[in-house]
Amino acid sequence: NNSIFLKPTTPSEIIKYINELKIKKSPGIDGITSSTLKEIAQYIAKPLSVIINRAIYEGICPSAFRVAVVKPSYKNGDKEEVTNYRPISLITNFAKIFEKVIKDRIVSFVDKYKLLSSAQFGFRKG
Repeated sequence: NNSIFLKPTTPSEIIKYINELKIKKSPGIDGITSSTLKEIAQYIAKPLSVIINRAIYEGICPSAFRVAVVKPSYKNGDKEEVTNYRPISLITNFAKIFEKVIKDRIVSFVDKYKLLSSAQFGFRKG
């Protein structure tokens, strides 16, 4: 059977993803920083895995994970010129963890069934 199946996540996998979060990144709209999550990882891993597994099972993305704060980020040139800025979206660290869970399962499926050409290098690890 080659249909995609997204296996449930585990608290230990959630802790792994929390530990991979970059410390210096800005928090999303909830204001919860990655350093705060790292401090409480052992307490939130189980409930977060339940939420993510429910979302996978129901095929939905929780609405709280779909909210982003869009801020202008200066590129170069005249700071008074609007075209010298690019938008960046700040999502919550919970959304980042959810995305990592989904991404890893999709990449695993794509690799298992060799769905990408060996010439495909963009957006691939390594």
